[in-house]
Amino acid sequence: MKTLFVYQSPPGPCSYLPDRLSSMRYEMVAAISAEEYEARMNFGWRRFGKTLFRPVCPECQDCIPLRVDVANFAVSTSLRRVLRLAEAKLILEIVEPSATQEKLDLYHLFHDFQTGFKDWPERYESLESYSESFVDHPFRTEEWNYRLNGKLVGVGYVDAL
Repeated sequence: MKTLFVYQSPPGPCSYLPDRLSSMRYEMVAAISAEEYEARMNFGWRRFGKTLFRPVCPECQDCIPLRVDVANFAVSTSLRRVLRLAEAKLILEIVEPSATQEKLDLYHLFHDFQTGFKDWPERYESLESYSESFVDHPFRTEEWNYRLNGKLVGVGYVDAL
């Protein structure tokens, strides 16, 4: 791994537990292997592009990342029913990550909702900054596009670890 810089934010209001203070540690990397990132993930790190981050709160350790054990995952009856309903209408495309205006517009819709719902700060990404956060990955990543009646309704990025 090649680290460019490390930053820790000063304590501020927690966006998950409003009665607590939180702080985030950020690490911008020029390069990181899939194995190195997987080790970081196991300790609660996440990432956008080449920026790794994790909470390092002064008085609280209640943030617990959720991970799905794919090998032992069992589909429930209710999930099976939802999958059957969606099967005919929802199309999944697994492609190489790319930045497009369609994806940026969907991101802006999501961010606008979160601004009103969770009081996120107003912020508008350009195609270049969207690409830095979601497309420029340090290791192989798949882009999962979800289309409903041909319209893009979701985008997910899956690290191939």
